[in-house]
Amino acid sequence: MALSTEKAILTSESAASNKAVAPENRTTRRSDQDLQLARRIDWRFLLPEPYLRRVAYFGPKGGTLPTALKHFSESFQIISADENAKFDLAVLRLREIADLAKAHALLAPGGFLYWEMQPLSWAALLRHRANGATYALPKRWQRVPNLFHEHVAVLERLGFADIQIHWQRPNFEGCLEIIPMNETTALDYAFGRPRSDLASRVKFAAGKGMMQSGLLAYLTPCFSLLARKR
Repeated sequence: MALSTEKAILTSESAASNKAVAPENRTTRRSDQDLQLARRIDWRFLLPEPYLRRVAYFGPKGGTLPTALKHFSESFQIISADENAKFDLAVLRLREIADLAKAHALLAPGGFLYWEMQPLSWAALLRHRANGATYALPKRWQRVPNLFHEHVAVLERLGFADIQIHWQRPNFEGCLEIIPMNETTALDYAFGRPRSDLASRVKFAAGKGMMQSGLLAYLTPCFSLLARKR
């Protein structure tokens, strides 16, 4: 999905104002709860069509994510056993790589996977370096933290394409920005924006250093992955 430099960073304000949030018969005046639920799934504006149709969900039953998906989709199903239905979108919340094959099987061709990944741990970083695992991935992934390369490789083997990794800042529940990790210009813009005070300049300078060293993934763990089934 090609995005321009500044518009590549999706903010909650721009997403909330998009008229495709819900059908036209929805009233323009919403309750605070409706607005919070809508903001929880602002990532849907990364999809070619943000209106949610048949959604399969893998993850904890509690929390705002399944509530928001149920509220804003045509049909919603929490996956807990073998299913025969086909879905347009599979949503994984804090699940392991083992669930990807099942999600792939449930998706219709051209359907999308959205995966809010488990927080990355220092132990995983040490194991990754100890194993010396390397993957021959396209040049656009070179600045993405190396541990994500394994996730990308697994998805490609399963038959996913158009893979994107995003950083939800500051977290999934209260996301203010969605920053693409495999868009070099978007990362440069995110860390290069003018800051009005010294504390902000120091903070974002440190963030840029962490990004270049690969430490960003372990200190800001709210990353999601988006992919399309071939």
